[in-house]
Amino acid sequence: MASHEKRGDSYRIVVSTGYTSDGRKVRKSTTWTPEPGMTPRQVERELQRQKVLFEERITSGQFLPANVKFQEFADRWMTEYSAKQHKAKTQEANRAALERINAGIGHIRLDRLQPHHILAFLNQLEEPGQNKRTGAGLSSKTIQNIYRVISSILSTATTWGIIAHNPAQRVKPPKVQRKEAKSLDDEQTMRLLVALRSAPIKYRTAIEVLIFTGARRGEMLGLIWDDVDFDNCTLNISKASLYLPDRGIYEDTPKNDGSRRVIKLPRTVIDTLRTYRAYQAEEQLKCGDQWRGMGHIFTQWDGSPMHPDTLTGWFCKFVQRENAVIDKRNDLAEDEKATLRFPAISPHSLRHTNASLLIASGANIRTVAARLGHAQTSTTTNIYSHAIKTADAIASDALEAVLMAKQG
Repeated sequence: MASHEKRGDSYRIVVSTGYTSDGRKVRKSTTWTPEPGMTPRQVERELQRQKVLFEERITSGQFLPANVKFQEFADRWMTEYSAKQHKAKTQEANRAALERINAGIGHIRLDRLQPHHILAFLNQLEEPGQNKRTGAGLSSKTIQNIYRVISSILSTATTWGIIAHNPAQRVKPPKVQRKEAKSLDDEQTMRLLVALRSAPIKYRTAIEVLIFTGARRGEMLGLIWDDVDFDNCTLNISKASLYLPDRGIYEDTPKNDGSRRVIKLPRTVIDTLRTYRAYQAEEQLKCGDQWRGMGHIFTQWDGSPMHPDTLTGWFCKFVQRENAVIDKRNDLAEDEKATLRFPAISPHSLRHTNASLLIASGANIRTVAARLGHAQTSTTTNIYSHAIKTADAIASDALEAVLMAKQG
């Protein structure tokens, strides 16, 4: 049975785990500090609970002493917490972040890790040379993600009773400088749709679906034909097709609960899907016994799921080719060419295009958020604040024009 002794404002909880070969008693201990404002009765009740929990951790082998180094605990956190709580993509991001984190503070004991250690490490990430690709410091968004991993690890250490407080909570994370999402306006989108008429049917269909649904790339690649209701012109999004180097292409659940949704499709996109389905059926007949399809809409030559980077690579080259055609036109002035060129966009830019055009058309934010699969409307307003402000200004001008015309 665990025992305890009061030490100032804290309590030292001790559990005996047996004896050494020379007869010395082996004890494990931890420190628990009551929350401010707790009554004596609440302290006593919680203290008994902490003693039971600590003894259970000792018995199950989950106990780690407070003098464990950050890196050792982080490894444990990855296997016992992150592996059970996070999706594969997040786990991969956590591993990448820990390579930097462990190099900076991994050698420090948990019970000696202070806010100034964390702050000095985060400031170091801003220095030139941290980004191997550009030679500059890491972006504020990347640093904030690294900070979140540190804080999550230390929060878990606090929950498990290894340390009393999370020192990362006393460190102000870097403020992310939000950049306006790349997207196309209505004229550019129409020109893109026209240009796609000469593209291979598989890629033309994929890009049209992205433009008119605002789906994430992985969500679109996870679609199967049963997800399309041709009669009611709807699309059911319920899964995602993703890729990791050590896992290959795999299927996962959506990003959040709000990502499971049914989206209405225009009749033109339904017609494109019908045409593409007939094309795919012909390709399957040609492939014969080599066809490995499981009903996916967007596939490789043998019916297996398309690699996400295949679509991105094709689309980026397609945009570059279209811009090259514009650059070669002798009948256009340079300013006209600049107007007609597409910006550097990716498939994800089409998601932003969808949202921006919906907002500009007057769709309410709740509807836009639902179509995009955002769990909270606040996510939509944060990402598309510029589009919302623009739409609001247009609405204001339109109202002024109407009212002034009536006065005249």
